[in-house]
Amino acid sequence: MVFAQKNTSEFPITFIKPDTTLMLYQNTLLLICHIPSADLPTVRELLSSGRLEQILSVDVREAILIYTQLVARARDLIGITADQGEDLVRQYPALIKVHYGPTPNIKDGVWLNPVCDTLAMGKDIAFLNGLGINAYQYKVYADRAVLPVSRELAVLHEPSTKL
Repeated sequence: MVFAQKNTSEFPITFIKPDTTLMLYQNTLLLICHIPSADLPTVRELLSSGRLEQILSVDVREAILIYTQLVARARDLIGITADQGEDLVRQYPALIKVHYGPTPNIKDGVWLNPVCDTLAMGKDIAFLNGLGINAYQYKVYADRAVLPVSRELAVLHEPSTKL
């Protein structure tokens, strides 16, 4: 469990468990670093040339239009959420130190490998606020941008919608 509840006489407080702070931090990096490709060149060509009606199946045409609308919405949302993220590395250099080094699982890849003081992170309210904002932005990114596009792409790949 990532979050733990602690009740006080005044109000309940949610704490991020120290062992999950690094995981949350690394996941929020994806918001800044990774925007999945959603481009389908054939669909783009059909739309730009005005030949979508050549697809006889109404279901397939509808799925394509829904997909392209979701992709456009996702791109806008990704831009907004990325702009609202907190740069915790620069704001808290005593808590997060990054080292240029090899990427795990990718030959000849490089990555900024963070070393985090998770105990100090868990005690720093300002850091936890920034982490909470980033965790929320990541959730918005995943739930409202990536997942809807992925689900609609799966619809386009269903056997019943083959072109």
